[in-house]
Amino acid sequence: KPKGAAYDPLSLMKGVKAWMDAVGLEKVIYVGNSLGGGVGIIMSVEHPEAIDRLVLIDAAIYPHKKPFIIALAGMPGGSIGGKMIFGRWMVSSTLKEVFYHADWVTDERIDAYYTRMRTEGALEAMIRIVKALDFKRLEPYTQRASQIKSKTLIIHGKNDRWVPIEDSYTLRRQIPDSVMAVIPDCGHVPQEEHPGITSGLILNFLDGTLKKDTLLPAVAQP
Repeated sequence: KPKGAAYDPLSLMKGVKAWMDAVGLEKVIYVGNSLGGGVGIIMSVEHPEAIDRLVLIDAAIYPHKKPFIIALAGMPGGSIGGKMIFGRWMVSSTLKEVFYHADWVTDERIDAYYTRMRTEGALEAMIRIVKALDFKRLEPYTQRASQIKSKTLIIHGKNDRWVPIEDSYTLRRQIPDSVMAVIPDCGHVPQEEHPGITSGLILNFLDGTLKKDTLLPAVAQP
């Protein structure tokens, strides 16, 4: 989390690609949630040779109204104000917003996020990401989504309040070799709210048994 680093989506993609090169990963199964999904789309367009399969989970890449906490951090003075008001309550509130089942957000989960956000440079990096998040500047990449050749799985929590499900339907129409799965009673982070279902979908996609768009049945907490 270096001070003064660039945290815009294109720079994040370059950072991921540089890490792949450094550890010798030439062709990967890329799985990305939210902005991580957006970064995966950019990489698939810019470095198609590096992506074997692509998994997009509630991918954020199209312009839409930003959640309150994101908009707040991106306002003038957000860096100073964000540091002043940041606390465990903010982590708790945000997690309960991205989960459909707010009562599933445990103290252990809140503390796991809060502890990491208190490490040196973490909060500043998050604020810089938010300030650099201009989805309109990503249009050159979304307009080329039809060029993505990798087999792609699109997963979306039906009740996501941060990224509208219509965004994933748009990606489904744009990416030629894609399939989409919708998880009911699920918010913005399916891999956390329904980890078993999400991992199962990914495994079925990789072994070739998930071949058509799917709306899963509602399930209770494991």
